[in-house]
Amino acid sequence: MKKTLQILGLTVLLAQLISCDKESYSIKGTVDNKDIKQVYLQVSKDGKRPSNIDTATVVDGKFTFTGKADKPKLAFLAIAKNPQKARFFLENSAITVEIYADSIAKSKTTGGFVNKSFTKFIKGTESINEPIKKLSTEFQAAMVAKDTAKQNAIKMQYRTLQADTQKKQLAYYQKFIKENPKSYFSYILLRDISKGNAIKPDVALGLFNGLAGKIKNSEDGKKLAKTLQDKANTIPTVKQKMEVGYTVQNFAAPSPLGKKIALNDVKGKYTLIDFWASWCGPCRKENPNVVEAYKKYHDKGFNVLGVSLDKDKSKWEAAIAKDGLEWNHISNLKHWNEPIAQSFGIRSIPQNFLIDKDNKIVAVNLRGVALQQKLAELFK
Repeated sequence: MKKTLQILGLTVLLAQLISCDKESYSIKGTVDNKDIKQVYLQVSKDGKRPSNIDTATVVDGKFTFTGKADKPKLAFLAIAKNPQKARFFLENSAITVEIYADSIAKSKTTGGFVNKSFTKFIKGTESINEPIKKLSTEFQAAMVAKDTAKQNAIKMQYRTLQADTQKKQLAYYQKFIKENPKSYFSYILLRDISKGNAIKPDVALGLFNGLAGKIKNSEDGKKLAKTLQDKANTIPTVKQKMEVGYTVQNFAAPSPLGKKIALNDVKGKYTLIDFWASWCGPCRKENPNVVEAYKKYHDKGFNVLGVSLDKDKSKWEAAIAKDGLEWNHISNLKHWNEPIAQSFGIRSIPQNFLIDKDNKIVAVNLRGVALQQKLAELFK
């Protein structure tokens, strides 16, 4: 995953890591719009799109959910015909929610130990993220005004600011974990940032050792400890320098059909080497942008080679089909031990490298409209 961990993507939460005074949950909420008649309680399973697990009828602007959570998990409250959701942690506790129909994502949730910790964490990220949010707003305004010069200036500024923001975010994540060793959310945070190798394995192990004993000694805590220890023993070796201007060496791996495909066999005038995985939420969110670019520029000489960090072949194939990824795909199905990813020094996904016909890197990590803009420049 991305180094700048997207908290919206946290999904599978594990049990027995915090003590709860109650054996069931009670969610009491209000809605500020009298036209809302129902509220839906949703959870996500195995990283899939959230689905309804309960429905509450709104009476006089109020609603209630009750039940038992076998384990704490990220949950959502949704209303009909509104793509936004109010997110919170479903745990066996008394929870209160104020839903703002016009801006449901900003709805207020109180109650529950995990929710309190999560709210504290989010508040701590606001000042870190504010500069980059402000710059994004300025860029949108420049686009509306069709001010190309300002857009280009902001892009240059954005790259520097993004790198600085990522460093501050990661430092904050580690600080939060250290200062909140009993927090279940600290476990979640450590688990997720260590998945993408945003921090070194030995550093992650140190943070894990600082967590409360109940967390470390739980079944799932022991699993995380083993995962971190395994990573510490198999740190990837960077064999290629992956920066603009450097040349990518040829590589090859099996396709979903088992046929070995090499980069030099499928490259075009310009080729995007795209590192992704079926389980990577940000990767799947980015796929439509790559599909659009591929359809627009493929006939002009643009190609894509997907390198997956999957380990389950069936899920890899299903994601390719579902997302409509018509280009070539390869993988050794070794997850973070994928040899090609290791040779590129990949520590988080999605990541991509745009190369020319001579395998020279012309751009790195193009996202969304940035990919379209670069291809438009190259194929003008």
